[in-house]
Amino acid sequence: MLSTERLTVAFSGATVLASLNLHVQAGEVVAIIGSNGAGKTTTLNAISRIVPASGDILFGGRSILGSTPRQVVEAGIVHVPEGRRIFPNLTVRENLLMGAITRPRTEHAVSIARMEELFPVLAKYADRMAGGLSGGEQQMLALGRALMAKPRLLMLDEPSLGLSPVMVQRVAGLIQRLRGSEMSILLVEQNASLALALSDRAYVLERGRIVMNGPSKSLLQDDAVRKVYLGLGEASELAASTVP
Repeated sequence: MLSTERLTVAFSGATVLASLNLHVQAGEVVAIIGSNGAGKTTTLNAISRIVPASGDILFGGRSILGSTPRQVVEAGIVHVPEGRRIFPNLTVRENLLMGAITRPRTEHAVSIARMEELFPVLAKYADRMAGGLSGGEQQMLALGRALMAKPRLLMLDEPSLGLSPVMVQRVAGLIQRLRGSEMSILLVEQNASLALALSDRAYVLERGRIVMNGPSKSLLQDDAVRKVYLGLGEASELAASTVP
């Protein structure tokens, strides 16, 4: 479904992503893990065409490297950025409708009903200003808004960041409910143990390069990965142990 070929991003002469090759198949949940500054968010921003990149990005067999962010959404890729980025001065329902801006108006009512069934809190607070919601409720709104676009690939950037343990479990439960459908999920998550538990496969990034990848269950058992996400070793140890 999605693949990047030697995807490279540089800012002011500094390389942030270096020849990144990754792929996501239909129905898969794929995680990207790594330390702060490894290039995880930049990867999603490059795929969304928010930042310029070289190499190539293929979606459904077609290059989207020259697409605008709106064209990427229209193609079926929807990005939930870190920090949720809801519209605080719009109501919950208005925020949801913003997610459907590329969809026919005839679909809106049915899609709103589906989101309110999937996220009961959004139905409860439909006419409330979104800025008055709790952090966890705003995350539900951000996810609902993204799903209004009917994505084929949903990209989530740090969905558990700043949430209470209860809300983290709710977000995890939602991802588990969504997996196995025709929609794929590309998950960036600082909580590596959570990301590996939720995903089918994962990539480990270090300084803009993939230093390890494979089935998530296998990575959970890898000593080097355990050291990194448990904070018992440096990410450079992982790079040294996996890169020739």
